[in-house]
Amino acid sequence: MTPDVGHTRHQALVELYREFTPQEADRLAYELNFAEARDNLNARLVDNHRTERAAALVAETIAAYRQYARLPGADVLRTGRDLAALATRMANANRPTEAAAAQQAADELRAGNPALRP
Repeated sequence: MTPDVGHTRHQALVELYREFTPQEADRLAYELNFAEARDNLNARLVDNHRTERAAALVAETIAAYRQYARLPGADVLRTGRDLAALATRMANANRPTEAAAAQQAADELRAGNPALRP
């Protein structure tokens, strides 16, 4: 698979999630999968040296992880790890502003920031 095909498929998955409305019983899994789909798209874009597009996706990805983390039963530790990995990826891609935003979100989750909980 060529790099362009790889991130195009990830983009299609993100769009599919965006248009889907889950049953309430599936909301927790849906929100996590949607956030991770955005994160995976970000990773593919960075891998393909499309750092501007990847950076543009960071705020949306952080917001998705925060939305998931507010849900009862959310795996906040996993979310914190995912955000820390996003921060590292963006730092390695020379995007310090986006890296700092992702790291701050990870730190807030780890600290149990009440603003991120229901």
